[in-house]
Amino acid sequence: MVHSDTLKDDCPRVCSDWALVQTPPPGPVRCLSMGSILRPFLGSADDRLIRGASSLILDENPDPRTVLERGMAWLGTPYLWGGRSRFGVDCSGLVQVLWGSVGVSLPRDASEQYRLAPYCYKLEDPQAWQAGHLAFFSENSERITHVGLLIGDGRILHASGEVRLDPVNNEGIQPVDKRPTHPHRLVGIASFYTPSPHLAF
Repeated sequence: MVHSDTLKDDCPRVCSDWALVQTPPPGPVRCLSMGSILRPFLGSADDRLIRGASSLILDENPDPRTVLERGMAWLGTPYLWGGRSRFGVDCSGLVQVLWGSVGVSLPRDASEQYRLAPYCYKLEDPQAWQAGHLAFFSENSERITHVGLLIGDGRILHASGEVRLDPVNNEGIQPVDKRPTHPHRLVGIASFYTPSPHLAF
C-alpha cells in the first residue's frame, strides 16, 4: 500500500510490517518497522510516508483478529535475539510489536509480559485458548523463557528459529517438522485485552 499524501495525524503508528518515511523530500529515506511511532520522524508538514501504511490508534478495545492478520505477514522472519523488526525478531519482541501496532503496550521480556498481564487463565479453562491470547513457556523450570500468540485452532504463532506456526496443547509446543528446538513446556496463558465471549475467529 503506497501513500503519497502528507501525514496529518498527530501521532500515527506504522501498521504495515514496514514503512519508508522521507523527512522531508528530497531528504533521507528511513525504513521503520511495524509499531514505530512516526512523530519523532515527522518534523515538518512536508514529511511523507512514501511506502507502507500508518494509522492513528483510537480503538479502546483492539481486535485480536487484526493482530493475528498482521502476525501472519511475519511468517519466515528470522529469529534474532533482541530483534523487533522484519529483519529479525525474538519471541517477546514479536508479540510486543504486533500488539503495539494496535495500541496495546506490552513489556519487552516474556517473563514480564506474563507477570504484568491483566488477565490470566488456568490451562483447563476453555476461555484460555482464544485466538490472540498469549501462551507462555518454560524450558526446564518455572522461569518463563518463551511466548507466542495463540491462533485459536490448536496452533501458535511464535519465533523459534524463525517466525512459524506449530501445534500447541496443554503440554507445550509440538514442532511439525521435528527440527531440534528448545523444549517449550506450557506454563500459563494470559491476555492484555478484554476478551469477548461472542467474538468468532
